[in-house]
Amino acid sequence: MPRLCLFEAFCLPLLTYGCEGFSMSDSELKKLNVCLNNVYRKIFNMNRWESVKQIQFLCCRLDLIRLIHSHKLKFVCAVSKCSLSVECFKRYVRSSAFVSLCIEYDFVLDVKGFVYDKFEDVCSL
Repeated sequence: MPRLCLFEAFCLPLLTYGCEGFSMSDSELKKLNVCLNNVYRKIFNMNRWESVKQIQFLCCRLDLIRLIHSHKLKFVCAVSKCSLSVECFKRYVRSSAFVSLCIEYDFVLDVKGFVYDKFEDVCSL
């Protein structure tokens, strides 16, 4: 566990730095996730073909894909509470990447705004 804590303190922030601000393809996310999995394999003396998901779960850790998703959702929540409304933020919230992320985790950012946007869609028909 100390080696895992050292990795999380020094290396993991480098892997996730700025992940909130840009979009990565699924293949890029999977490649980064393999890097993180290899760290677990090295720390816990596992073979390449062994899955690390159970160890991550038992250590109360997320895989890199879900960790990045969590960072993005937290970032969007924090920005949504800001008093300044930024046009690029509004566009990102309506983007297909963000919508699919919200659907995957049953996440609703702004219920009132969400309901209003749905009503606006109905009225525009």
